[in-house]
Amino acid sequence: MASKPSNLFAVAKSIATSFTTYVPPAADFQLRNTPHSSYGLGMSLVEAVGYAVAVRTGHNPLTFAMLGNAFLFAAVALAIWAWARAAGANEILAAAVALTVSFGTMLLAYTSTGLSEIGTALGVAIALIGVELAGRRPQVGSLIAGAGVGVAVLWRPDSALLIAPLVGIAILLRARRGVPAFVLATLPVAILTVVYNWGYGAKYGGYTADQLFTHPMLPGIYGLLLSPGRGLVWYVPLFVPALVAVPWAWRRSPVLTGLCLALLFVRLPLYAMENAWMGGWSWGPRYLTPAMPCLAPLVYEVLRRVPWRTLSWRSLPVAAAVGVVIAVSVSVQVLGAAVRYDTDTANQTMTAVWRNTDVGPQDAVMFDWKYFPILEHLRELHHGRNLAAGYRGWVGLPPN
Repeated sequence: MASKPSNLFAVAKSIATSFTTYVPPAADFQLRNTPHSSYGLGMSLVEAVGYAVAVRTGHNPLTFAMLGNAFLFAAVALAIWAWARAAGANEILAAAVALTVSFGTMLLAYTSTGLSEIGTALGVAIALIGVELAGRRPQVGSLIAGAGVGVAVLWRPDSALLIAPLVGIAILLRARRGVPAFVLATLPVAILTVVYNWGYGAKYGGYTADQLFTHPMLPGIYGLLLSPGRGLVWYVPLFVPALVAVPWAWRRSPVLTGLCLALLFVRLPLYAMENAWMGGWSWGPRYLTPAMPCLAPLVYEVLRRVPWRTLSWRSLPVAAAVGVVIAVSVSVQVLGAAVRYDTDTANQTMTAVWRNTDVGPQDAVMFDWKYFPILEHLRELHHGRNLAAGYRGWVGLPPN
């Protein structure tokens, strides 16, 4: 997809070429993140490595920089596998959990973008490992959990509100002796974030709070969970059986399960009130993507209860249902990774009313089933139209 590079890439370029974080006006079409970006530094640091390698090897710097999220995606899958192993799963079951959550959620669709969701999800996955281990090895688990929080905050500063306190409470409940280690592990990123943002203002993504959080909460929650345009239920069908497994997961580890539910659902009221709650030109509810590793403990409980090796006529329907849901969920993500998801009628219509002070037109588009993006993109894929070809920078930017 031809797209203008985001200011995250502009920061990466400046880091790699001049060791600064300068964002030129040409890289910020709304001029809200010039001369410095108000977004997290993590994604830019990863892209800077790719940029530097490309320059030294004679390749396209933009292409190499955009490989960052592919590596982060693999790291998320590995972290989920490590969590499952720590939870007692054998290697095969742990791999099944990791593959199901990473390929069956929106994480896959964002690997070809320069957005920060996958890096934040990696922080969440690492934090889950730490909380899991904290009950047996308080210091080690707390250090890992703190490191995970640090990664999440480095990629998205809002993680200091949405992730850090919740993980801290879980460590307090799970291993009180580990709290100092948890705090110590978060300090390096906390200091780096403060220094990076010093003097750049207290804006969130280049906008002030009164510009952003004025959308009615209940319609926004509906939009994030059930709407045809961005509903989590439709974009991650795996979410439904995962919710069914909550009582099983709670019996195994109430603290971890409570943390996972909190990390997922705390995002709903906040981003429901965001004027652009749909996340711009995106695949599914983009703002819920960082919490997708939280489905791992629930998926684990589902998969380990299906007798895959000794299927009987009695257990076959359950196994088939689980398999179908996983297959559909993965298929939706493959579709999102394969098409230009800025081209559907819903996104094009929404763009016509973009930045309208009245949120009604945007909601009307996202809530209208005749604009259901998944079916429209499925038809496009069938006919070979609007296929994604490489970098999808920030999908909220207009194409060149």
